[in-house]
Amino acid sequence: MLRAHVVALLVACGGSSELPSDTPRQPCTLAEDAVTLQVPVPRDHALAAMQGACLLVDERSEATFATIASLPTDAQGSELLADAPERFFEEAGLLGDDARRTGRGRLDILGEPVTALRWAARPEGMPTRAITTAAKRHGALWIIVMIFTTPGNEDEREHLEQVIAGASL
Repeated sequence: MLRAHVVALLVACGGSSELPSDTPRQPCTLAEDAVTLQVPVPRDHALAAMQGACLLVDERSEATFATIASLPTDAQGSELLADAPERFFEEAGLLGDDARRTGRGRLDILGEPVTALRWAARPEGMPTRAITTAAKRHGALWIIVMIFTTPGNEDEREHLEQVIAGASL
């Protein structure tokens, strides 16, 4: 189910740095209206929503985007998010066949830092991307974030990490 949501959202976006305090927010409804995040949408960005997931697009670039999706904690495979998140992202098929983990970092989701995994991967139908993945449990759901950027472009990744960190309930 998550793969269908994320694959349906594969469009494109890009990055700059700090978010102004007056950045407008738009709702991102996850899990059939169970959770609605308020996502900052900087100038030249757009937030596209579909059932249970959202896509943050920077309209200045074709290289990067971030997806926000949810997965019930009782869904098949979701236990991997708690025990072995790298296996979850590999086995879900979201990273393509030749994904290679390149490092770890931190990403704030709903005001709490969580472990972020960094990958070099080629998702189906896309060129090689640098991908940052992270998940946070929120009640009976996992909130799953994937940030897709141009390989080697840390500014794009850092910008979208800041935007995601600004999302709130």
